[in-house]
Amino acid sequence: MPHGASRHTGPLRLPADQFLSPGFDQKLGLAEQRLHLLALGLVAVAVALVMTPAAYHRQTGGREITERFVAVSTRLLLYSMLPLAVGIAVDFALIVGVVFDRAAAGCSARNRRRVARRALGPDHETC
Repeated sequence: MPHGASRHTGPLRLPADQFLSPGFDQKLGLAEQRLHLLALGLVAVAVALVMTPAAYHRQTGGREITERFVAVSTRLLLYSMLPLAVGIAVDFALIVGVVFDRAAAGCSARNRRRVARRALGPDHETC
C-alpha cells in the first residue's frame, strides 16, 4: 500500500485506524492523543458493561430470567452510561478542535482571560 493511502476508502473507518493515518500526530498534540486514547478506553468499558448481562445470563440463567438478573443487568446498563457519555464528549470536543482548527473552537486566549476576570472578579490573577 503506498504511503498516505488509507486501508478504508469509505465513510466508515475504525477508530484505531486514526492512529495509523498519516497526520494523526500533526492534527493532535500529545495531550490530545492521550485524551483520545482515554475516550476510546471509556467507550470500551461502556461496551463491556453493556455486554456483561448477556454473558452472565448464559453462564447462570439458562432459560429463566430472575429478579436478581434484572437488577444486575439494570445496574450494569446504568453504570455504562457515564463512561460512554464522557468518552463520546471527549472525542467530540477533540473533533471540534480539529475541524475548527482549535482557534475557532473556543474563545481566543484574550476572550478567555476577559471571561475569567468577569467570573472571578478584578482582584483575581489570570494567566
